Amino acid sequence: TGTDKAVSVRVVFRSAETLARCKSDWEDIPRAALSRLEQVSDDASTLAGATFVLLVAPAADDLQAARVLRQKLDSMSADSGERPTLILINHCFREEAREAFAKDQAKEPVLEGLVNTFHMAQLELVDLEKVPFNPAVVVRAWPKKFSLWEDNPEEFEAIKGYYFVANSGDAPPSDYALLRAMDMSRSRFKTLKDMGKR
Repeated sequence: TGTDKAVSVRVVFRSAETLARCKSDWEDIPRAALSRLEQVSDDASTLAGATFVLLVAPAADDLQAARVLRQKLDSMSADSGERPTLILINHCFREEAREAFAKDQAKEPVLEGLVNTFHMAQLELVDLEKVPFNPAVVVRAWPKKFSLWEDNPEEFEAIKGYYFVANSGDAPPSDYALLRAMDMSRSRFKTLKDMGKR
């Protein structure tokens, strides 16, 4: 960092099961560095002194707890002049509850001012007739945009087996956008294959 200040990281999980698994797997990580969202939204004092707070994979029903957590981190800034940087990893607010999310954002935007820097979500989608699409992933590594990649090694333009389908800007694509993009990709591939170009 170029300074003598120690960097302290706290990792917050949405479920007790994930927290317990990571406590078991991450042997070199101090137990005090790992917390559960419900606990820290009730009492954020354990996060005092942290440089970064990583909130891992919060879903739609965690929106209120995430809002409370951010309010408490803001209060730390007002009290001490130092505020931990909140980092959301693979949040699923938009994908799982777009309408509710939009309403909550209008009332009190929990994500205002936050940048989704890293995102990776694996998708197993089906069309309206329940026919599976190829597996796919939505990824982002800031400052690049969110992008959708299809697992299709037969595609001529595939890179290491993954074919680039679409960009979706600075926000994860909606369910509708994902299904539409995957349907167009499948139709395109079928057409080219029938023409003998694949």
